[in-house]
Amino acid sequence: MTIIINLARWAVERLVGRGTPVEQRARPSASAVCARAGLDGERRVEQPRARMSVASAASSEPRLALRLGAFYFASFATLGLNAPYFPLWLEAHGFRGAPMGAIAALSPGMSFFGPPLVGLLSDARGARGNLLSAACALACSALIGLSLCELFGTSSSFGVVFAAVLVYAACRSPMILLVDRITLEHGGDYGRRRVWGSVGFMLAAIAFGRWCPPESTRWLPAAMATTLAVAFVLSLSLPRATLAARAPAGRALGSARSLFEQRRFVAFLLGSALSAASHSSYDLCGALFFRDLGASKDTIGLLYGTAVLAEIALLAGAGPLWSRVRPELVLMAAYAGAALRCYCCRWRSPQE
Repeated sequence: MTIIINLARWAVERLVGRGTPVEQRARPSASAVCARAGLDGERRVEQPRARMSVASAASSEPRLALRLGAFYFASFATLGLNAPYFPLWLEAHGFRGAPMGAIAALSPGMSFFGPPLVGLLSDARGARGNLLSAACALACSALIGLSLCELFGTSSSFGVVFAAVLVYAACRSPMILLVDRITLEHGGDYGRRRVWGSVGFMLAAIAFGRWCPPESTRWLPAAMATTLAVAFVLSLSLPRATLAARAPAGRALGSARSLFEQRRFVAFLLGSALSAASHSSYDLCGALFFRDLGASKDTIGLLYGTAVLAEIALLAGAGPLWSRVRPELVLMAAYAGAALRCYCCRWRSPQE
């Protein structure tokens, strides 16, 4: 699923004719920024504080790349704990059927509403880093609250779990949106920075299943809160504001409306929606399915973790692929591969 998400992000750039983000094309070089600031010894020109922060960011690209990679690692480690083990946590606390479905539906539901709203706010205010830190803090607080409920024996209440997961789900997708935006705005190789998120997902999924005893699953929210706390600390070191000029809200909405007038973009949205719908059941019941086949918690973690190896390889070698292959063909191959995986899982159904 995460492979398809990254392919979709690349495809939308190509489909709407934005192979290179505007922010990257408009970003001044480090020497130009220094010259404008009067550091060449010939003249001094007053610059706003925001322009000086841009110069500082441009002069520390390697360190920024390291911080972005660390943030991706910590934030996706949270997803590596959530995806395989949270359905098991819900079932262990008595949530089955409709209650489990209602709680699990919060993540895709908030993914529909959260990113557009946060994206508009981010474009209007330009405060990418501030919004990112706020999202990390809110998500971490929700999971800390759920951990305290576990400690005091109230974590089996539907209302308590629903409220905590609602806050976490509302912040999860905007977190990835904002850090992706920061990465793209500051240039560099997106794939090689984002790949550390896949590494974090893989190691978290494998490690929790391998070294945490079965009874420790009840403390899953605390483990997720820990990785989110690390992500929050790392987010404080990322750029606070955008490098791009802030577009008026009306212009942004007009650009969005123009996209919907393109038939290819509408087809892309329909494909993305169908793909997300097909993966909802897998995200909810995948771990339960493998458990019913006889897989241990250790094996479930290995299944989720090793599946990310394909994504790591894709992101590491994304540059040559993106420049040579049409996005439609790559998306078709990804959709076909996901469908084949589901059919292969059907052959090993627990009823058989």
